Amino acid sequence: VNIYGGIGTEGQADGNDIDHQTIGVKATFGPISVGIQRNDQDDTAASSPTDLETTIIGVSYLINENLSISYGTHNTSKDGSVDQEIDSYQAAYSMGGVSVKAQNSKGEGIANLSQTSEKTEISISFAF
Repeated sequence: VNIYGGIGTEGQADGNDIDHQTIGVKATFGPISVGIQRNDQDDTAASSPTDLETTIIGVSYLINENLSISYGTHNTSKDGSVDQEIDSYQAAYSMGGVSVKAQNSKGEGIANLSQTSEKTEISISFAF
């Protein structure tokens, strides 16, 4: 089990600060890894549009030494805006010098606006 966190402050040109807080945990149980992270971004300006709350969750499963699958979700809330929600599925296979990777991601509310996105990618690489 790995537990981590951090805090920080970012100055802005308008004289206000953005406070950042992050906390997360990752655990591995044999072939399964699970992680969750929470991020908060608070602008010290009253009713700032840059206040964000993000939750990220990931799960991976190592089927054997050559094949793994994983899932991740990333949700960001912004006051007065559409929530951003992204889900992604991945698979990777390697044997010798050949690797095949595939992923599909679908998002709604991209950049906390009424936008959607879907992407599928397949990659094959050879090492000589």
